[in-house]
Amino acid sequence: MTTGSKTSSKPLAGAPAWLITDGKAGMDVQARGVADALGVAYDMKTVDPQGLSKYLAPWGPVARRVVQRARSAILPGGEGPGTQRAGQPQAQ
Repeated sequence: MTTGSKTSSKPLAGAPAWLITDGKAGMDVQARGVADALGVAYDMKTVDPQGLSKYLAPWGPVARRVVQRARSAILPGGEGPGTQRAGQPQAQ
């Protein structure tokens, strides 16, 4: 198998990243391998789905509370598409 020309530069060297896994060794190893290949500075995040979402993942819908937490962690002020402040009408 030919891998082509190898370059020593890492495309995302030093960029922050979260590695979100279910904590199983195989998933952790793969996620770390990709992160190391890209050169990112990563934090491991382990999730433990509960209830019906445990059986529907990764095909089921995402719970609203998960979306809201993600928006508040990623977007400034926790706002994003589909969010609405209390007392303000929703944009049409």
